[in-house]
Amino acid sequence: MRKSPHDTSSRLQERVLIKYMGFAARQTKPNPLVRKREEGQQTRRQLFLKNVRGRADEKAFERRSIEGHAIRRWHEEQQQIFQQRENDAAGMPTERDIEDAANLADQQFSQQIFEDVDSLMADEAARQEQLELEALLASYESPIPVSNAQPFSQRPPSIYISDDEEYDQIFMELAGDETVLVEDMEMS
Repeated sequence: MRKSPHDTSSRLQERVLIKYMGFAARQTKPNPLVRKREEGQQTRRQLFLKNVRGRADEKAFERRSIEGHAIRRWHEEQQQIFQQRENDAAGMPTERDIEDAANLADQQFSQQIFEDVDSLMADEAARQEQLELEALLASYESPIPVSNAQPFSQRPPSIYISDDEEYDQIFMELAGDETVLVEDMEMS
């Protein structure tokens, strides 16, 4: 049995076909650059929906941010109101403050009474001194029994005389009295 050349070539063809058939039978990858129209539409649709969801998320986040700011502002205002109420309450007098104020008023009143008493006593002492001074001046103004009295001692003291003039007048009267006494002693 001899083989015919035709048989060998057919076999060879079969083998080649089998060899290449294995490549034809397997699944091929689609070229990413070459797409069908439906696939392009699907891709654009997915990108559009993704953008719409992103914008919705951004708006929701912005809304939450605005609400958060409003809540924070409200909370800060409430804290300020609470702080003002505490400060006002701290400024309001308590029963102890009222008692302290009453005690302080009593102390000031009693101190004022003591000051009034002191001022009255000082006024009384000044009045007594004034009376003594007037009595002393009256005793100097009384007529001197000696006949050689000088005319300046006879004049009434003026309320407008200064202290120096008054002392000079008193000195002259005393000096005049001594001279009269000395003369009286010499005569005796």
